[in-house]
Amino acid sequence: MLDDDRAVLLHLPSARRVVLSPEATAVWQEIVAAGEVGVRASAITAALAPRYAAEPTTIDADVRNLLVELVDSGLVEAVDPTTQATGSTENTGSTGSTGSTGSTENELPADAAEAEQG
Repeated sequence: MLDDDRAVLLHLPSARRVVLSPEATAVWQEIVAAGEVGVRASAITAALAPRYAAEPTTIDADVRNLLVELVDSGLVEAVDPTTQATGSTENTGSTGSTGSTGSTENELPADAAEAEQG
């Protein structure tokens, strides 16, 4: 973590650093808290909705867009719903290819979709 509001992720294979916005950091914290089991995008939305003065549909769209960006960046992996106990196609979980650093090289917006950090 860079500070209480922003996380910095390190993609180990490429040594690329990504600085998350405070909103994206909140999403990241939900993914990390779920661990390898993963978490549904809808559960992330439900956890974050009370914190923000926005419509739940807007928050959900932002969460899903961010998760797509994290998957596309190789920072999280989409979970195969057939291998997850929850059976969700929306699960996300944490990956060993990320970590914290003090860099501010790249910043992702607070949008999101489905992923697993793995």
